[in-house]
Amino acid sequence: MLNEQENNRQGDAALIRGEWGKGMWWMIAAMMVMGVMLAFQEIRDLDIGFHLKAGEWILENMRFPGNDPFTYTITDRPYIDMYWLYQVTLALTNNIAGPFGMVLLNGLAVGCSIFLLFRRTAQLVTLNNPYVAPVLFVAVMTCSYFFFIRPHIFSWIFLNLLLFFLERYRRDRSAALWPIALIMLLWVNTHALFILGWIVFFCYFVGDSLKNRKADVNLLKWSAIAVAACFINPYFYEGAVLLPLEQFGFLQSGNLYKDMIGEYMSPFSGFTFAWYSLDGSFILFQPALFFHLFILLTVVGLLLRWLRGGIRWVEFLLFAFFTFVLLSAFKNIGYFVMVVAPIVAAGFASLVKKKEGEVEMEEAQSGGGGTAATRWSLIAVGVLCFLTCVRVVTDDYWVAWRGLGTFGYQFADNKIPIKAAEFIRSNNLDGRILNQINFGGIFMWKLRQPIFIDARNEVIGEKFFAEYLRMATDTGKLALIEHYRPVIISFPHKNESPWLRFFHSRTDWRLVYIDQVAAVFLKQGYAPQIPAISERDLLATGPQRTKEEMEAIITNFKPDGFFAGFFRQQYSPAAEGDMMKACLRMGWNRAAAQIGIEGIRRSTINYPDLFYNTGIAFEQLRDYDLAEQCYRLHDGIVKTDYGAKALRRIEQLKQQ
Repeated sequence: MLNEQENNRQGDAALIRGEWGKGMWWMIAAMMVMGVMLAFQEIRDLDIGFHLKAGEWILENMRFPGNDPFTYTITDRPYIDMYWLYQVTLALTNNIAGPFGMVLLNGLAVGCSIFLLFRRTAQLVTLNNPYVAPVLFVAVMTCSYFFFIRPHIFSWIFLNLLLFFLERYRRDRSAALWPIALIMLLWVNTHALFILGWIVFFCYFVGDSLKNRKADVNLLKWSAIAVAACFINPYFYEGAVLLPLEQFGFLQSGNLYKDMIGEYMSPFSGFTFAWYSLDGSFILFQPALFFHLFILLTVVGLLLRWLRGGIRWVEFLLFAFFTFVLLSAFKNIGYFVMVVAPIVAAGFASLVKKKEGEVEMEEAQSGGGGTAATRWSLIAVGVLCFLTCVRVVTDDYWVAWRGLGTFGYQFADNKIPIKAAEFIRSNNLDGRILNQINFGGIFMWKLRQPIFIDARNEVIGEKFFAEYLRMATDTGKLALIEHYRPVIISFPHKNESPWLRFFHSRTDWRLVYIDQVAAVFLKQGYAPQIPAISERDLLATGPQRTKEEMEAIITNFKPDGFFAGFFRQQYSPAAEGDMMKACLRMGWNRAAAQIGIEGIRRSTINYPDLFYNTGIAFEQLRDYDLAEQCYRLHDGIVKTDYGAKALRRIEQLKQQ
C-alpha cells in the first residue's frame, strides 16, 4: 500500500512538473477548444426560458418559490426549485453579457469537464500513451450532442470533481476529503441529479472495503457529511430526498412521462440506430456513431482492464450503477461517459505497458511506452479536433445529419418561439393563454401573464399532464377550452399539425401570427384591433419570382459534396420545410410554393421532403411543369411509392 501511494504521489508530481510533455498539453487544449466550439451554438433549448424566469424571479423577490408562481393552472402545486443556483447564475450572466455570455459560460463549463476527464485519466495511467487521446476524443464526441445550455453541464463538472477527489484519496490516504462535502453543497443547489453523488460514495466505500477487507471510517465519515450537506437547500428533506425519488419514478416503465417524452427513452430502444439512415442513404458521421463506438470501446476497454488485473471493485461498481443510469434514459448518456471514460482509456493503455495490474507511470513518461506511437496518435487526434472545429463553424457538423445546431450565440428564432412571444408581448396581448407544453418555458420568460403549462415535469405532475394530453383530440380541445377559457392559443405547427387544422377551420378563432416555429390564434372578439393574417400577408414577406426564375432555381439546384463542408457555409432548409407544410395544411398553396422555392435556393444539401412538398404546392396551383420538376428532383434522391405515384399523376394531368 505504501509503495502504491508513493507511486501515486510521483504521478501527480509529474503533472505539476509538466512531464506530460508539450504534445499532451497541446492535445488537451485542442480538445477543450473543440468542446467550447461544439457548445457555441445558437440557443435553441426550450428549457432555458423557465431557468431564466426562475432566476430573475428569485433575484427580484429575494426568496425561493413556494407554490408555482408561473402558471394559472397549477398554482396549488409546490415548486421545489433545486436548480436555483444555476438559474440565478444564468440570469445574472444574461443581465450582464446577454446571450453571448450564457453561451460562453456553457462552453467554458464544457471545456472544464473535458480537462477533468484528462486529469482523472492521469490518476489511472500516464497520458503519454497512444490510446488515451483517441478514447477520450470518442468520449467527448459522444457527449457533444448534449452540449446545449442546461444544468447537466455543471453536473458533469461536479461528478468529475467528486470522482477526482475520491480517487485521489484512494491513492493517497493523507489527501483531504473535505472538498466532497463542498461539491455536494453546490451540486444539490444546482441540479436535481446530485443524487448521483450518493451512488459514487456508495461505490467507493463498498469497493474500497471489499478490496481492503475492512471499512475506511474516514471515508465513511466524510461521505456521511457530504450526504448531510445535501439537506442544506431551500427545501430541506423535500429537496434532498422527495424530489429525487419523484424524478426517479419518471424513468420507470409505465410512467406517463417515460412513455411520452423522447429524452426519457432508453438509448438502446432502437431510435439511435435509425439515425444511420436518412432519405434512403447511409449516414455515418452523426452522434449515434460515437455513442455506439464508445459502447464498443467500453466493453473492450473494461475487458482489457479485467484481463490484465487492473480493474478494481470500485470501477466495477461504478460501471454497473451508471450502466443502469444509462439504460434509464437517453439524456443520461453524458453521465455514463464521464464516469467510465478514464477507466476505458486505462484499459486500452494497458496494451502498452503493464506492471502489477496498472500501467507504470515513470517509465512510460520517459518514453518507455512507445513515444513515436504516442506522437502520431496525438497528431491524428489533433487533426480530427481541427477538422471538427472547421465543420462546426460552417454548420456542416449539424447540417450533414439534419441536426438542429447552428454555430453562433444568439437565440435561434427559427427553432424556438422567440418571435411569437415578442409578437404577443409587443401587442399587449395579456389575456389568458393556452400554450403547447414545449412553448411554456419561453412564454413564461417573455410574457407578462401566467402560462398554461410548461416542461417542469416535477411541478406540473402526472395528473395535470394527463389532462393536458386531452388536447390530442378535438373533443378534448373543446373541453379544455371550455374549462380554462383562454383567449390566446399558441403552439408549434410542426409538432401539433392537428391543432393547426382544428383552429384554422373554426370561425371562433383567428390566426394572427405564424412563422417558421409557431402559430398564434386569438379568440374572436378579443383584441379586435389585430386582424387575422392571410395568405396574401405571408406572400408579401417573401420575394416575388417569375416562373422562369423558379424553373432556374429548381434546374440549377446541386447539393454540396462532403468536402464542401470544410470551406463553405452549409444550410439546411428545415425551417422552410416546416413553414410550407403549415401553409399546405391551411390551403395556402401559393405561399407554400414561394417558401419551398426559397428553401431550394438556399439549401446546400438534398432535402427530398422539401422538394416533394413544393411539388404538391405547384400541383395544387395547376402548374404541372414546375410540379414535375420538383417531383423529379425528389425522385432523383430517394425512390418512394408516393413519389412515383406523383409523377404518374402529373403525366396524366398534363395529357388532359
